[in-house]
Amino acid sequence: MARAQIEDSELELAGLRIRRANLDRAQREPERLMAPVGGVIASAQAIAGQIADPGTAVFFIIDPDALWVEALSYDVHAFAGEASGRMADGGTLRLLHRGSGLADRNQAVPVQFSIEGEAGALRPGQLLTVLARSTQERRGIALPRTAVVRGANGQAIVYEHGNAERFVPREIRVEPLDAARVLAVSGLGPGRRIVVQGAELLNQIR
Repeated sequence: MARAQIEDSELELAGLRIRRANLDRAQREPERLMAPVGGVIASAQAIAGQIADPGTAVFFIIDPDALWVEALSYDVHAFAGEASGRMADGGTLRLLHRGSGLADRNQAVPVQFSIEGEAGALRPGQLLTVLARSTQERRGIALPRTAVVRGANGQAIVYEHGNAERFVPREIRVEPLDAARVLAVSGLGPGRRIVVQGAELLNQIR
């Protein structure tokens, strides 16, 4: 028999003996669990008589005063320092940009923000809308997303109110601006009256 196989068998035997000794001691002595960090127990998967393998999460501990927010950006931007987070109930949080991930996730760049001040009722896993200011300057006209519709050829168009009961479609080129608005970078000049509500209904009229 090869020497390597003998050494592997000896190591396996030693590991089994240690495991049997631990099992025998567990029936008589409680096992102390020491957490590497302090905080609040968010969830527990401990079961009476459970045998946990190394690396198994028994308790999930978080620090409510050190929560971070992760957002997904579908464009590579250089963000300014301060940002804000809007919760579903309308509350807002002050955020501070900490950095961006190098590995994309679902074709998006993960961006990390720390919470400045009190986190309030924020809990792990809660969804937020993050509003961050980019340091890159772009020129164009900001429009609500509801104002832009798709034409028959797939081109982005808006409807200009020329005069009474007359709406003229204008082909434009848009870029994303934020969650509620887009930026018209060409095809539209200042001073135009653009339909921002009901543009889909006008687009159905041929």
